Amino acid sequence: MKKLIGLVLGVCFLYYLAYLPTFVFFVFIGQHIQAILGITEQTFITLLNLLFASLLLLFILWDHGKHRVR
Repeated sequence: MKKLIGLVLGVCFLYYLAYLPTFVFFVFIGQHIQAILGITEQTFITLLNLLFASLLLLFILWDHGKHRVR
């Protein structure tokens, strides 16, 4: 049960960490892309958050795997 709680909190933390790059990307570039795609701002930001959270998770797992190789 502790591992499940830790996993849920970790995923929530990664999603929270994704807000900063999402905000920076949306302010400078994302507004134009969102208008071209014709989707709502909320949908676009949610998709960006999922993208950046996935990239952060991939980076963490890739870096962790690199250090474990002997």
